[in-house]
Amino acid sequence: MSATTLNPPALGPPSLTGGNCGVVGGPDSLYEIIDGKKVEKPAMSTLSGVIASSLLQVIGPFCRSKNLGRAVMEVQFQFSPDARRSWRPDVAFVSYERWSREKPIPVKDPWDVVPDLAVEVQSPSNNDSITRVRTRAFFLGGVRTVWILYPETREIYIYDSPTSVRVLQLGDTLEGGAVLPGFSTPLDLLFEDVPADVADTLESQ
Repeated sequence: MSATTLNPPALGPPSLTGGNCGVVGGPDSLYEIIDGKKVEKPAMSTLSGVIASSLLQVIGPFCRSKNLGRAVMEVQFQFSPDARRSWRPDVAFVSYERWSREKPIPVKDPWDVVPDLAVEVQSPSNNDSITRVRTRAFFLGGVRTVWILYPETREIYIYDSPTSVRVLQLGDTLEGGAVLPGFSTPLDLLFEDVPADVADTLESQ
């Protein structure tokens, strides 16, 4: 495992709405609210979607067995009281401390809670600088931990704050830390569907 420190770009509307974001295309399109405006969220690639699903499939049963909370995929969360910002992480975990098991889940978007854990799985349509800005926004909203998965390099960036990150690689084990105590899964399992030639091409560059 290696560790490094990153300094994400400053948070601001130009970075949040530029690059790979566009106008909402239709009633079934996934969107987020950024400074009061609907902004379409780029769809995950097939590979990224499979990896996100694999992560959900290991986190979900663990959370239920330990009675910790709910793991969800592409749910829209309200990050500001005035609803001017609501984000839709690829995968998220909401503890029962933040939303009790007995409290009804809302039918309509957004869910008025900030997740404990937010996960982004990078796709070709994602701009990495925007992802880092989103990461900072997640923390400003109250998220405790952010994981960013990079399928092509088979790495996971573990953010415990907006300005520092631990990088996990193949052979490492992803652990839940204080947010998901006791949870662990090997990176080799999460990235088992990544074609070998994709990683080999990047390593040769």
